[in-house]
Formats: sequence, structure tokens, C-alpha cells
Amino acid sequence: MPDAASSTSSLPPSVRPPSSDTPGPGVEAAPRLLEACFGGGDSPVQQATVAGVVDVQAAQTHYSTGFALLMPVKASVTVACRPSSGSSSRLVFASDAGPWTAATSPDQPPEPDAPSWHHLLHLLLYGSEEQDPPGWSASDEGRRPSAYDIAVVSSIPGSAQDAYFSALAIAVTRALGRLADAAGAKSGISRVRSNVIPDLREAIEQTTARPTSIASLIAAHAGMDGPFTLVDTGTYEFLPVQTKAREALDWAVIDPGRPAPRSNAWHWNVRERADEALAILRKHGFDGLRSFRNVEHRDLDRALDSLPERLRPVTRHLVTENRRVQKHVAAMRRGDWQMIGALLLMSHASLRDYLEATTALADEVVEAVESVMLEGVYGACMTSRDGLILVTGRPHALDNLLDSIPKAVSQAADDVDADLHTIRP
Repeated sequence: MPDAASSTSSLPPSVRPPSSDTPGPGVEAAPRLLEACFGGGDSPVQQATVAGVVDVQAAQTHYSTGFALLMPVKASVTVACRPSSGSSSRLVFASDAGPWTAATSPDQPPEPDAPSWHHLLHLLLYGSEEQDPPGWSASDEGRRPSAYDIAVVSSIPGSAQDAYFSALAIAVTRALGRLADAAGAKSGISRVRSNVIPDLREAIEQTTARPTSIASLIAAHAGMDGPFTLVDTGTYEFLPVQTKAREALDWAVIDPGRPAPRSNAWHWNVRERADEALAILRKHGFDGLRSFRNVEHRDLDRALDSLPERLRPVTRHLVTENRRVQKHVAAMRRGDWQMIGALLLMSHASLRDYLEATTALADEVVEAVESVMLEGVYGACMTSRDGLILVTGRPHALDNLLDSIPKAVSQAADDVDADLHTIRP
């Protein structure tokens, strides 16, 4: 990891716990919801709150291991849980339309059309035929409760799927671990051992049916340790990035309010092309190459010349995006706000031109940003697979831009209902 040799927090053999849970609105609401829906009880309630994270430059790690830069936000997920006296776990999720409840057990999996979070909770509690639940093993059978009562309260927008599922998975794991500790079970789940993060990633990948990076999981676990988090998904290392970029700049996430722009099959195809490119490069002078983060920029042309035309765009994007993450961290540390904006714009251009992953709305917003860059708005980029758009600039300038976004939205697509979420430090 760049500039991090002596201060990186390494995950294996154990994941370093944050100093404390992230405060959030669900801290009091989740236990109340649990009691309101399932009644009081003698069993102790344990809970955990985990902050959501926004990709700054991280989506590339869904397709190949490498560097990722993420930003923790105040929106969070809180999970309250206790052992249940019944044979099935009872789940309740807070929503604008009222509580949503369900039951699940090893013999009662969710229906195929059940909400995705129901499927994820089932995997986290009971695993699958091929895999034990994260943090537990067959030898733990009889030491863990057979059923739980669980309440979930979230302020993370549902459209931010990667952020929501990562925070939910970490919060559930943490709350169940605290139950295990309180009961003296001493399961690996309580320490979030090195095997847990990959298991959580696999559970999310199985739930969403699209390739999933561990970057959001690691950053969600790191919490609010720093204003930004640098993750190396190849080594499981992470580093809080100390910078004044959250104080000097305002940041906003624009939620387009519509389904993800690309199909799951499209994302799997990108990963397959990335794997194929790496395999070819290993046969053409890049011995032992396992990640595009290890391709130096000076070797990019040689790498591209070794590949068939159809694999060059994805290779160029993944190599240059890894380099941009490192430049982004350096710019943040030295307070070069204009460079931060320029890197966002370059990232978006690469997504648009080489990966062909952007939306008409995202392109329109980025074009609007470029037209007012002299007025204190620094940059923008489509920053997740769900079509979210990250924008940054000086506070007043950013406010003016956000006021003008609805017009840009209407020009891009009349049926898009943009929902603006402004992130404050």
C-alpha cells in the first residue's frame, strides 16, 4: 500500500476493531423496535451500529483486487438482537411504510422473491449447504442459539446497495459476536477473524448475484477512524487517510432514484475479461501478475500491446484507476483540492470511455460540474455500480450546483427522479 509501510492496519490474522461503534439514529430505535414487535424478554439484548461508506474510487475492485478509496458517512445501520425462545429467528426491518417482519430458520429459507436483505440475514445466521455461517463452524453447533430476534434500523439509502449490505453484514456479525461473548461461547465471530470478511463478501455476492469487493466491508468495519479509508483488497490492509478534505470541501451524493444501470451479467463479464487479461499478461512477460495494481504506468502500453483488442479497454481502466487512487490519497494529504476534483473527472471519463459503465444522468451531471469549475466546484464522478454520483467543491459553490441539478436531470432523462443526499463531515 503506498506510503503506508509503517502505519498500515493489517487485517489478517485478525481484523482490528474500531475504537467504538458509530453513533446513529438507530442506537435507541432498534431496541425499541425489537420490543415493540416481539415483546420484552429475559434474554439480554446486544446491538451494533456501523457507518455506511461511499465509494470515492473503489468500484474497480469488484472486478480485480487493488486499491480502493472510500468515505465513511453518518448514515448507518443498527442491529439489535437477542436469543429467541422459538424455533425460528424473527426479523424486523424498519421502513417508511412501517415495520417489515419475517421469520427464517435452517428449514425455512426465504422465498425466492423475498427482499434481498432477508436472504442476506438468512445466510449470516445459518449459512448455506456449502458454507457455515460466517465466524462459526460445525464444531460450534450447540454453543450458539438456534434462533434469534433481530431488529434492523437503517438510514443508508436503499439504492446504495453495496454500502447498505456491507454495513448490515458487519453490524449483524458484531451484534451476534457480542451475544456469543456474553454467553461465553468464544466463537470466532466475536473477533471477526480473518476468515469472516471473505465469508461476508461471499454471502453478499450470493445475495446480490453480482461480483462483490471486500473494500466496502473493510471500510465499514474501520468505521469513522478517519475521514477517508484506503483499502488494499489484495492484502486486506486498510489505512485511515488523514486529510482536511472533509472540512475544507463539501461532498454530495446524487441518487438517481432508479435501478442499477448495468445487469449482473454485465458485471460478471467485466470480471471475466479482467481475469482473462491477467492470464494472458502472465504469459507475455508479466510473470506472477495477480492484480492490475502491480502494473506500472510505464508498462501500460506494453501490456496493452500483449492483449487482444477486446480486452484493452477494461485493462486500461483497471490499471489507471489503481494509479488514480494513489494520486488521490497524495492530493488529499497535501490539500490539493483541485487535483482531487480532476482525479474524479478522470475516473468518470475512464468509466465512460473504456468500461462504458456510466449513465446519461451521470454524464450530464459531470458536464454541468465542468461548466462551473472556475466557480469553486472541483469535480464529480459516477462512483458506484448503482449509478450514484459523487460531487465535491467549496460549500457555497456546491450548493449552487445542487440547485441547478434538477434541470440537468430533466435534460438527461425526463423519467428520472433525482434524490439528493448531501454528506457533511
